[in-house]
Amino acid sequence: MSAVVTAAIPTYNRARYIAGALESVLAQTFGDYEVVVVDDGSTDDTERVLEPYRERIRYVRQPNAGRSAARNRCIREARGRFVSFLDSDDRWLPHKLESHVRALESRPRVGMVHGHVDVIDEQDRPRDDLTAYHHRLWSHAHRDGVTYAGYILECRCFSSATTFRRDVFDRIGLYDESLALDDYELYLRVALDFEIEFREESVALYRYHGENMNPRELTLGQIQGAEKHLRLLAQRPDVADRELASRNLHAMLARSYNVLGDQRRARTHALRALRADPLGVEMARRVAASFVR
Repeated sequence: MSAVVTAAIPTYNRARYIAGALESVLAQTFGDYEVVVVDDGSTDDTERVLEPYRERIRYVRQPNAGRSAARNRCIREARGRFVSFLDSDDRWLPHKLESHVRALESRPRVGMVHGHVDVIDEQDRPRDDLTAYHHRLWSHAHRDGVTYAGYILECRCFSSATTFRRDVFDRIGLYDESLALDDYELYLRVALDFEIEFREESVALYRYHGENMNPRELTLGQIQGAEKHLRLLAQRPDVADRELASRNLHAMLARSYNVLGDQRRARTHALRALRADPLGVEMARRVAASFVR
């Protein structure tokens, strides 16, 4: 019999942290789950650290192919009706699965549910300052619920705080392995075809350390995702807020190119966003920002 939830843990050279991640899964208050660990070709002691857990997990090792490929392998291996992700340097809080399964079972149109994270450092010490900062950002971003157009400009999701219906991936596809910011773009596709529920509760501990993605990588990833969705919108006349989404994609590109110092591209996309919303104060602000040198 298949489990209700697949706890999906992609990992690469996280021997220092992965036992803590697994222990947080095994401590869940909801018990009907399986654990799939996809080792993306680790060269450290990951396999040895996992040895004591081998009877309680499904361990899959593959040649190194990158984060997106490891996440996709987790999905392909999943047997549960729901897939709940955990980055191998993070931890779940004990009620995550119980809360998310209840939410998904009560609202059939919801394709993904997620919540807050609390921040810890490399030594497991709480970072209360960063936790408060992230909680403010996430609450503000979800103050009016989730829409596709809204998530384009302000998509606030941590992978370790997410749970999906397994069949969502059958409809929208897997993580795009060609993108640097694969999760941002995937969340947009989910928001395009499903409801997303954000719950005002902490469900995971997010580890802040020197190996997190840097701002330049994030910006380049946002550009890739926005450009992909402009192409996607051109093929999707059925999208209800298509014009607003197109405007926001251009605004995102204007903001991102401005961060990178590419004023020509920033100006081009800001003007396109402004043409779509000539009375928008926010669009005017972005146009002005694109001229800053």
